[in-house]
Order: sequence, then structure tokens, then C-alpha cells
Amino acid sequence: MLVPSDDGSLSGKLSAFFSKGQQFVKQTPIEVSISELVAVSVFRYFIQQLEVVSQVSDLLHHPLSNQSEDDEEQSVMMTVDPDLHKPHLISLVGMITKKTFMWQSTTSNKTIGLKRAREVDNDSGAACSPSRRLQCLLRVRDLQHLDTVEVRVDASRFGLLATLRLNSVVEFTRLQGFIARSSYKVYLKWSPLTAARPISQEMCLPIPSDAELYGSMPTTFLNDLYHTSHVDRRLRRYVVGVVHISYVLMKRKCGSCHQALQLVRRRGCWKHVEPHPGAAFYRECNWRQQHWTPSDPVFKTRTYLGTTVRCVIDDGSAQAEMFLENDIAWELLTCPDGQRRRFEDILSSYVDELSYFSGRTASGSFATSRAEREQEYYQNELRAFVVDAIPSLRSVAVVAQRFYKAKQQREGTSVLTFGKDIHLTTKTAPQPKLEAKRVDRLHVRSELQRRLAQLQLRAPLSETVAD
Repeated sequence: MLVPSDDGSLSGKLSAFFSKGQQFVKQTPIEVSISELVAVSVFRYFIQQLEVVSQVSDLLHHPLSNQSEDDEEQSVMMTVDPDLHKPHLISLVGMITKKTFMWQSTTSNKTIGLKRAREVDNDSGAACSPSRRLQCLLRVRDLQHLDTVEVRVDASRFGLLATLRLNSVVEFTRLQGFIARSSYKVYLKWSPLTAARPISQEMCLPIPSDAELYGSMPTTFLNDLYHTSHVDRRLRRYVVGVVHISYVLMKRKCGSCHQALQLVRRRGCWKHVEPHPGAAFYRECNWRQQHWTPSDPVFKTRTYLGTTVRCVIDDGSAQAEMFLENDIAWELLTCPDGQRRRFEDILSSYVDELSYFSGRTASGSFATSRAEREQEYYQNELRAFVVDAIPSLRSVAVVAQRFYKAKQQREGTSVLTFGKDIHLTTKTAPQPKLEAKRVDRLHVRSELQRRLAQLQLRAPLSETVAD
């Protein structure tokens, strides 16, 4: 403890007791100046700021500020705090809901970062010394919400103890993280300063399960996405109808690097696509040199059918674009198990890609080869399936989060015509983009009960405000 000395200057007594049996070290006073005392106070303040523990939902919600551009129209754009994107230490508390292990290959090269495809072919084997590290991805959920983040841990340096077990509440201290500048995604990584300690559930509030959180999640309107003052990537629930399906893509992908695979028809096997000579960068994969046939035992474990759907949704207040992938896309299309296995077999033995695009009825040229005729036949089968599924998508409940792109579209203009003589020019805002995490069929009775419960919760609040 620092105390002032008798002569008016400041002195400090730095007491350190090291136990060795029953013996203690004698206290020694240390004289410090005023500047040193101020430096210690500032250092202590910043250490306390680093120890502020955040919730998962706080990392997905950031305020926006107005900033005017220097152009002719003096338009105003929304920006966030620039220090938000800098690497910093983050302390976090949450519940571990998923743990995934994966091997990550690393090579010691002279260049830093991604290598160009041309340089890889020219480099000799002695220049690169490949090694593998065991990576662990921890999915951490908020204690009172469904929002999640991922924490990357290098498990090859130390073993994961019982502190990081599933369904346990853990407090992570001093994680190394940053928030992406364009997408606002949160990236967290275990650092040498990181520590983790378990928290007993008796010491905190009761933690609801995922089913309870889904059941009590309030309904949000799409119109709120156009009038927001925050960068909000938290999960929201919307009751919408699908008014348009832009495209449906199906490709066989690698389970390690998630790149699209190529079907070699002559050999009947799947392989990775070779990088083009003009390609700037490539993504390394441990299974790049392997070829799989549909009869291999590891074919279904190392590859999967990647499905992507883009559609336009409307809830009566506004419209938005929604993207769905894999299992979530199949839930939207209400595909039965038999039909899904049918597409699995097609994308395993016959074609390497199936696609549906709205407005495209058929190919412009006549199919001359057998492969082209098979491709056209399966394309028509997918088209018929998507067209039949559209009428059943008028009322669905979607749990989705907003995502942001690197290039945000600016406000455009649209001309509204009333009769022959009246033309009004108005501004149009780009449609917000949502990524669906869950799709449920909408039941009218349960939805009415949910809305009544929300009104009952708001009624006491309005009465207290009126009083």
C-alpha cells in the first residue's frame, strides 16, 4: 500500500509475503515519486478495464454514429468506432454448447500469409516443412440468449482439461480477438495470456435451455432493419412468407476445406479442383491429393451435399433477402427424406452440380451428348421440386441474424408513375440480408398464444409508466 512520507513526498510500502513453512519475509518500504505513483495508478486502471467480462450478445451489438461525406450532395453515412476493429483482449462468459476438433496444416515458408498458386508449383519440397496442429473450436452460447460465438484453441500445445467440457459455464479471461471491418464477425482466439475458470450454475441465474429460448423469443418486424442505429448481429425471430426464390444450388463439397469437388466421369471418382494458373490465392486442404468414389466407406464422412438457397421474404411491413445453407435450406423447402436421398444419389454418381435460377426455363442449346441430356433431365427434376414447394412457403417462422457485406449498396432512386402525367422520384434503400439459423412451420393457434403472451408482458409495463 502506498502512503505519504513524513517530509511531504510520497512513499510506498510494497509488502510481499512469501510463505516458507512458518517464516515470512520482512516488510520493506520503497520510496516512489509522484510520477511513478501516477503510472502505477494508470496501469492498475487499464488492468481493471481488461478484466471487464462481456456477454456473448454484447459482442454482436455495436452503436452507429453519423459521418458526413465531402461530396456535392453531402450525404450522411453510418460508421462505428474505428477502434472496434483493432485487435484487443476480450473477457467472455458463456456456456460451451459444441466442441469440434480439426487438424490444421501449417508450412514454414519465406513468404508470410497466403501463397500464390504459381509460387507453390515452383517451390521445392525442401523449402516447405509441413506440420499439423490440432485445433479446437468451442461454440460459446450466451447465458440468457441464443447468440453464439466461436473460440479457437490450439489444442496441440496443451490438453483441454475438464474446465472446457460441454454444457459447462466458463469464464474466459483475456482472449485475443477482433471484429472484422466489413462483416462485423467476431474472431476469438486463445492467447498466452488467456485463462479459463468454471462457474458454478448455483452462483448465477438459472440458464434456460435452447428449447425454452426458442419458445419465448419475441417476434420482430423486418421494417426495424431499415431504421436501426446499431450494427446488430443478434438472432431475431420473424414470421414471414417467401415471395420469391432467386436460386437453389447443390454441389458436392469437401468436409475439410468446404470447397466444391469435381466429378471425373471416366474414372467415376471425385477430386479437388486444380487451381487455375491465373488464380491469385488458393485454399490448402489435407485431402487435396485424394480421390473418392461413391462406394468408398469414407465418401459420406469426408464429403457432403452443400445446398444454398437465396430468397426474398416479406412479413407485411418490409422485405429482405434471406440466405439458407445445408440442413436449414432443406427445412425451408420441406423436402422429405426420400427426395433428399434422391438428390444425394444424383450428386454422388451422375452430376457434380445442380442449380435452379428463377426466370431460366431451359438451356439455350440442344443437348447433344449423353452427359448433357442427363444434366438437363436432373435440372428439370430440381426445378419441378422447387416450383412445387413455393406455394407452401407463405407462412413460416424464421430465426435469423443479419450479416453485412464488404461493399454496402448506396441508396438508389425509383420512379413511381400515377397515370400518364404524374411521376414521383423517391429514394430506395437496399434490402437487408439475413442468414437463417432455423425454420419452423407456422401454426396459427400457437402463434396466437405467443402474441397474447407478449401483450400480457407489455401490459404491466405500460400501467407502471402511466402511473
